[in-house]
Amino acid sequence: MPPAPVRPARERPLAAALLAAVAGLLVLHAVTFVQRPIDAWGYDESTHVQLPAARLVLSEGVGDRLEVIGSCDRYPPLTPVYQALVQGVLGVGEPVARGAAFGAWLVGGLLGLAVLGRSLARRLGQPPELTGVLLLLLAALSPLVWRFAPTLFLEVPSLVVMTWALVAWLARQGPAVGWSRARELLAGAAVTAAVFTKFNYGLQLGAALA
Repeated sequence: MPPAPVRPARERPLAAALLAAVAGLLVLHAVTFVQRPIDAWGYDESTHVQLPAARLVLSEGVGDRLEVIGSCDRYPPLTPVYQALVQGVLGVGEPVARGAAFGAWLVGGLLGLAVLGRSLARRLGQPPELTGVLLLLLAALSPLVWRFAPTLFLEVPSLVVMTWALVAWLARQGPAVGWSRARELLAGAAVTAAVFTKFNYGLQLGAALA
């Protein structure tokens, strides 16, 4: 195996500066989220996400919960199930629901984009640290994220799950041959999760990867 290319020393200070910019933007995200007045539920948020999430929390028995999941026809069930898991611990309510959505983006979304950026950079022979941080910066500047991350609309959860689906898809060609079938199954499960987060986006992702 050829040795890894030596990257210019200037890349690390640049990556550190960009990471500091990302950190500053995330602080602004958090401040904006805390200070933003809680809006009344939109129809889609209340009917297709929060209502099934609350029903899952309050239901008794597996059969009742499966019935609730089966009734999620307009919005797929993955986001209501996630919200039910969080609200089952922290309590049912709008602030908890919006905090859970925002937290999923801050943790799952940004981490996934950093991992995806590094994975793509290695495949293309580019500096992984710098590429990962640049992707984080672009994501932190995204108007979609600023507006929709603390809501129950499906655009941002779909972005989070699709990001990890792409990570799993790229990981199929890893070096450990003995784990190839497990990686294939994981990639398929991740793409399926993307479909059950937002139907049309997940189907488009699956078609693009086919």
